Amino acid sequence: MKAKKLQDAIKGMKVESWEVREHSNGKRKLYVRFIPKKKSMTVNVEET
Repeated sequence: MKAKKLQDAIKGMKVESWEVREHSNGKRKLYVRFIPKKKSMTVNVEET
């Protein structure tokens, strides 16, 4: 269920940056920064 919530939360987003930090107790954490995806520009071309 949690995976679905994450999937919904990051829909329309892209990864801007990520970093792995190692804590003094030996555990590692992954930090990811998401930013909204820019809508791609569409162009209609008519042949004359």
